[in-house]
Amino acid sequence: MTLHVSIPKELETLVHGQVKSGMYESASEVVHQALNDFFSRDKDLSFLQQEVGDIQERLDSGEENLIDGEVFFSKMEDKYGHDE
Repeated sequence: MTLHVSIPKELETLVHGQVKSGMYESASEVVHQALNDFFSRDKDLSFLQQEVGDIQERLDSGEENLIDGEVFFSKMEDKYGHDE
């Protein structure tokens, strides 16, 4: 499939720079990789948003509670000692 798009001059310069660097053989390859990275990141972000939502629900329901990090580490040092 062929798709023609217009990009700003700055992006065109970046794309050609990647090809000139030898990392990619063509502008199409640069854009293909960039789109793959973009959609992969979007998928990862969706996963993280779901995880945060699940944690928030457990906190709201009282199923889980937050603890103060300083208190936690202080208790661990009291119990197991402090490594220098």
